[in-house]
Amino acid sequence: DMLVLGSAGVLEWGRAVRYEDPIPHLDMLVLGSVAVSESGLRIGKGEGYADLEYAILRAKGAVDDSTLVVTTVHDYSVMEISDSVARQHDVPVDLIVTPTRVIPTRTVLPKPQGIYWDLLTEEKIQAIPILQQLRPLDP
Repeated sequence: DMLVLGSAGVLEWGRAVRYEDPIPHLDMLVLGSVAVSESGLRIGKGEGYADLEYAILRAKGAVDDSTLVVTTVHDYSVMEISDSVARQHDVPVDLIVTPTRVIPTRTVLPKPQGIYWDLLTEEKIQAIPILQQLRPLDP
């Protein structure tokens, strides 16, 4: 019955999870998107946070290639986007849900295999405490 939207809802209804806390394997992960292609390429707000969240969950073993990645968008947000713009850290979606359609993407785009440290600035690492914890552990 509770709806958690945005950081205000998380602060009110969520609970803190420490890195040491176990996270069960997720069968499905829902990511927000600004736009998405039927081939599974998603475009977010441009800061890379959804991709980074996926990478952190991957580092924790909570997601892997079998995890179904879903996005919900309006019909007009499904558009042609060239797969050539995809980067190694971009999380492709397996399923697109709109108000009028459910679109299996059958994506061939690879899911990220972890955190790509060379793509992160020191400023971003310092701003996100879990990255500071993960960096010494990641080979």
